[in-house]
Amino acid sequence: MAERDQSIDVLRGIGIIFVVAGHAGSGTGLAAFSPYSFHMPLFFFLSGLFFSEGAPERFGASVFKGVRSLLLPTTLCFIGYALISQVLGAFGFTGLSRPLSLRDIFFDQFFGSGAYRFTSPYWFIPVLFFARLYFCVVHAQLAIFAQRVLGCREKALHALFGLGYLLAALAAVHACRRMYQFGDIQWSIIIPLRIVFGAFFYYLGYLCATYRVNRALTSIIMLAVIYVAGQQLTTTGKVLDFWMQIMKFETTILPIVTSILGIGFFYGAAILVSGNRAARVVAFVGKNGMPIVLHQLFGFFLVNAALCALGIIQPATVVNQYYQWHPEHMWFVYVLAGLSVPILLDKYLIVPTVTLALSRASRRRHTPT
Repeated sequence: MAERDQSIDVLRGIGIIFVVAGHAGSGTGLAAFSPYSFHMPLFFFLSGLFFSEGAPERFGASVFKGVRSLLLPTTLCFIGYALISQVLGAFGFTGLSRPLSLRDIFFDQFFGSGAYRFTSPYWFIPVLFFARLYFCVVHAQLAIFAQRVLGCREKALHALFGLGYLLAALAAVHACRRMYQFGDIQWSIIIPLRIVFGAFFYYLGYLCATYRVNRALTSIIMLAVIYVAGQQLTTTGKVLDFWMQIMKFETTILPIVTSILGIGFFYGAAILVSGNRAARVVAFVGKNGMPIVLHQLFGFFLVNAALCALGIIQPATVVNQYYQWHPEHMWFVYVLAGLSVPILLDKYLIVPTVTLALSRASRRRHTPT
């Protein structure tokens, strides 16, 4: 069995920490690579590192695998947080309460994902699901066809696909910027545009793994060049901030450039520090990335709930899932809660509960009637 590459876990952990820091409002000042200038493309890139272009999957098998690992957890969390929101409303947290709706529970994750407040970060997971499905089923077949039937050489094929996905990503950014410029927001269009934008970084991850670009990123000189370039963009650009649907960049190319720079810098840094003992903590965060994505905002809420119990704030003060009391001083508490609470929930509540349920179901199937 191949040894697990800890640098990948470290890189994923960095990305997860940036997600939580960004949601806690504490990460946007991290020059030159603020979380919202690259962190979502990073996760497409990470998935692309493990893509195999020459091994297409059956559509049904690929859908089943993606539903089991991505969409099933989010759907179960939608159900759980839909019920929790009813309880919180009864305790005065009206800003977190929403009516029960089967449409919201089963379909909101494919749109805004914020129907039940704590679920608002989930929009990314279906986007990744569809991107993976496309590459594993469609792109892999296209690559094989181009090589066997059309006789394309591998490097030329990679260049053509890479250029195609880059142009498509640029078109997606341009379309998003125009939508928000003219106030014509259409979620049914934003979703596929997110997938198209992320597809470029998914394929970029595959190319980096194929051509072992990580070796160049371990150079201190290379990392210094990337950092200076990122710093220059930060000091000269007005706003380098986007959520893959709200594009505030001055030009269409900037989201691509800032994302590549941020990914390159932290990938190289993750490789350099991966052998360090302190990096194991970040790697541990990376290994627990899914629970953190699912429950980080509930971690924020528990901090606020504790403040309510102490009489410092009132439940009605918690106007939404991102509310923080004096974030200029308390941001690190919210970040720690957003990281630790999901891990504890997953280890001591969710995993034991699921394991017990599966064990009982298995015994029932094997018990003679």
